[in-house]
Amino acid sequence: MPETESEQDDWTNSADPVATFPPPSVQIDDVNDLETWAQMDPPGWRRIKAAVKGGSAIETEAGHEYAASLVSYPSLLEAANGFQQAYNLLHWLETFISLHAHAIAGEEKAWQGTAAEAFLAKMDYLSKFLGNQAERLLGGDGMPGTASVPHQLMMNASYLKWAQEQIDYLDVAWAQIAAADGANHTDGGNVAISSTRFARPMTDQMLQVAQTLAKQYARLNYGSVSVPEGDGSPGAGDLPTEPPT
Repeated sequence: MPETESEQDDWTNSADPVATFPPPSVQIDDVNDLETWAQMDPPGWRRIKAAVKGGSAIETEAGHEYAASLVSYPSLLEAANGFQQAYNLLHWLETFISLHAHAIAGEEKAWQGTAAEAFLAKMDYLSKFLGNQAERLLGGDGMPGTASVPHQLMMNASYLKWAQEQIDYLDVAWAQIAAADGANHTDGGNVAISSTRFARPMTDQMLQVAQTLAKQYARLNYGSVSVPEGDGSPGAGDLPTEPPT
C-alpha cells in the first residue's frame, strides 16, 4: 500500500529538509519494518540508515547534530554506567543497613526488647528488598555476569557503534561506485544513488547490518524482583518471650 504524503513527511525535519530522519513517534507493532523499508521502490536505504545513525542523506551541520541527538552509542554507555552505579549503591545499602541495625539492636546489644525486635524486622526487610533490587540489575538470581543490565547495555553500545561504522562504510563505498558510473550529485554534494542500479545492492547490505543490530537488541533481558516474605513486621518467633530488660 503506497504511503501517504503525511507518512513520508514524518521522516523529515527542518534541521535538514532534504535528509531523512526517524519519525517523532515510532510504531513498535511492525517487527518487519526493516524488511518493509528495504523492499520499497526506490529502495528504502535512507530509512534503514536513519534508524541506525539517526539520519541519512544529510547535507547540513544542523542535520548531523539532530541525528546525533536521536541515536548515539555513547548514550548506551552512559546508561550502562548509571545502572552499574545504581547496583553498587543498592548493594552497599543492603550491607550497610543490615550491619548497622544489628550493631545497635537485638540480643546482647544496647537496645533490646519488643521495639528493638520490630526495628530489626523492618531493617532486615528493607535490606533484603534493596538486595533483591540489586540482584535484578545483575540479571536475576543465579544469572551469569553477562546477563547484567550494565553488561547488556555495553554490548548493545558496541553493536550500535559497529553497525553505524558499517552503514557509513557501505554508504561511502557504494556512492563512490555510483559516482564513477556517472551518477548525479545533489545540490549539497551527495551522490544521488537512489535512482541508480546500485541502490538495491547497497540497501540489501545495509539491511543485513541493521538486522544483526536488531537481533542483539532483542536479546536484552532481566530478572524479576523477588519481594521478601512478609511486610517487615516481626513474626511470632521474633517476639521476645520475656519482658524487655
